[in-house]
Amino acid sequence: MLKPYLLFASLVLPLTTWAAPTTTTPTHAETAPLRQAQHPAATTTSNAAPAAITALQQKHKQELAEQQKRLALLEQANQAALAQNQELQLKNDNLTVQVQVLQSERSAQMFIYGAVTFAIGTLIGLIIYSMIYTRRRSWS
Repeated sequence: MLKPYLLFASLVLPLTTWAAPTTTTPTHAETAPLRQAQHPAATTTSNAAPAAITALQQKHKQELAEQQKRLALLEQANQAALAQNQELQLKNDNLTVQVQVLQSERSAQMFIYGAVTFAIGTLIGLIIYSMIYTRRRSWS
């Protein structure tokens, strides 16, 4: 079974191709002056053509030389940036190592504080226990 939109498209689309064109295409005689106006090099004499070509070649050579200078400057800047990048990478690595050392020292320091606190607490506990034990013994 045909879908409704396919049926509509098969009936309407062929009708659109029968429409009359609204604009006329220009003839060759009408477009010839336009073509000559757009391409002035086509109407020049053969003597001016080599001069224009050499002028264009000189211009291209100058542009090429300028681009090569820019390329050399860019390469120098790139090398300087790479050297700076390596230097900063080394500094970053050194700082990372320093941070790791400080973190390990801090954790070791906290372990020592904990051990000392535990030892002092145990000692105080033993002293209090012995005092209580001796008082009970003396009262009995």
